[in-house]
This record gives sequence, C-alpha cells and structure tokens, in this order.
Amino acid sequence: MIRSLGSLFKRLGGLFVYLMLLLLRSPVDAVLCVINALFLKGVFQAIGTGELQILYSHCFIYGLANFCVYFYNGIVWSKFASFSAGLVGNLRGDVFATMFRMPLEKVEGKGDSAWFTRLSSDIKMTLNLLTGALNIPHAILATTRILVSSVLLYFISPKMLLVELLILLPHLLLRLKAVVEPTEALTVMTQEKVEEGNCYLTAIVECADTIQMYGAETFLREKYEKTSLEMTKLRIKMSFRKAFGEFLIPLLGRGGYLLLFFLGCEMIQTKVMDFGEWTAAIQYRGAMLAASMMLLRSLLEVKKNAVGLKRMEEIYGACEE
Repeated sequence: MIRSLGSLFKRLGGLFVYLMLLLLRSPVDAVLCVINALFLKGVFQAIGTGELQILYSHCFIYGLANFCVYFYNGIVWSKFASFSAGLVGNLRGDVFATMFRMPLEKVEGKGDSAWFTRLSSDIKMTLNLLTGALNIPHAILATTRILVSSVLLYFISPKMLLVELLILLPHLLLRLKAVVEPTEALTVMTQEKVEEGNCYLTAIVECADTIQMYGAETFLREKYEKTSLEMTKLRIKMSFRKAFGEFLIPLLGRGGYLLLFFLGCEMIQTKVMDFGEWTAAIQYRGAMLAASMMLLRSLLEVKKNAVGLKRMEEIYGACEE
C-alpha cells in the first residue's frame, strides 16, 4: 500500500505537505494526555497536603495549556482541510484525464456501471484513506499516543506497564486476526459484487427493448437478485466481525482496570507511589487503551479503503499498457 500511495502522490504532487501536516498533528493527543495526567497528579497531591494555592495554580496552568493545544490543533486542522479539498479536485481531474487517454477498446471493455463505480465509490475510498476519520491520520495519532503513554507509564511503574502489555497485546492480536484481516477480504468481495450488480441493473434499464426481444428479462433479474443477496450476506458477515471486535473492548478493558486497581492499592500501601502518581498512571493506561482501540479501528478502515486505492491503480495501469 505504501508503494501505491507513493505512486499516487507522484502523479498528484503534495506528498511533502501531506507528511508535514500529519507530523504537525501527530503529537496533539499525546500532549493532551500528558496535560490531563499531570493535572490530576498535581491536584490530588495538593488536596492531600491541603495546599490551596498550589491547587489554584494547577487549575490555571491546566486551562492555559488546554487553550494553547486546542488553538494549535485548530490551526493545523484548518490547513489540513484546505489541503484535503485541493486533493479531491486533483484526484478526480487526474482520473478523468487518465480515462480520456485510455484506448477505446479498454474503455468499452467495462460497462458504464463499472466505470461509475470506479469514479464514485473507489475515488471516495481513496480520499477517505488519505484524509478521512479513522484512517491514516488517526492511525498516526494513535501510534504517537501509545508510544508517549507507554514511556511515561514506564517511568511511573514498570510493573504496571508490564501488566498492561500482558493484557493489551493479546487483545490487539486477537482483533487483528479475527476482525481486521477478514474484513479486508470481505470488503474486496463486496466491491466486486457491487460492480457486478450495477452491470446487471444497467443492462435491465438501458437495454430493455433488446432484453424483451430475446426473452432475457427474467434471467437478468434473477442474476441481479442473486448478486444483491450475496452482497447483503457479505455485509452481514462484516457487521458480525465488527461486533465481535466491539465485544472485546469492555471485556479486556475493564478486566485490566480491575487488575491495576489491586496493584495500585498494594503500591500505595507499601509507599511505592502516592495516590496522585497512581491517578496519573491510570490516565496513561486509559490513553494507551483508547489509542489502541483507535489504532485498530483505523487499521480496519485503512484495510477497507485500500481496496479503492488498488482499483484506482488498475485504471492507471490500463492507461500505461
């Protein structure tokens, strides 16, 4: 997929700008996580010692830090939105220009509905892959947040980090094998069924006279009905896979919190850490869990939308042959 994205940006341009925008946006969630954890740690420590002045200062710094981060994030996302709008126009224009350069026999080799699918859903999937929610941008955000949170949790308590990894890694592996990879295959088959169904439907509508003359109307209707039913079954399978992935979140997420509650109680009693540090550690653990879920959802969407990118490559490849 990386090679395909490189080829696409080589045609459209803007790769450096895209990477810079992703780089500028990537630390925002991690910084917000650190701000929240340090705020809770400082507040609980100030409450424990009864120092009201320190409590006020923590609240002021927390509000100011959040304002600065969200202001910065708004500037970056406004630039990213402008870039995305330009990318939409460039991609659609390039695809149309590529089609006009294709040999006539290749254009006529596919039905109108097949080209309509390429120009609508495939382009949309490619754009979602690059700029949409829970795709490449959010996958990078989640990865950065996981790395920062795990490093900070290690400095607070390596034991808590080890427990979290023993819970989180099997969860991620199970979701990857049971949800992400099967969904990619189901998405490819669904797109093929959509294109096949559109071909039958177009023939029924545009060639009605010829179909009636040869008595093929019933045959085409049955083929369209069969294709629609198969497409529905594939989408139901995809929904079951996603539902299974959602089932794993509370099962393993809450179980991990219970273990960390008992572990934290032991550490506070033995004076290894105070309540403020334990609260910060729980915040980092929550950030790792939330970022992991975001990463998995993003990988799922990336796998699904990469199908559109692959089909876009077929158009470019047909023109170059």
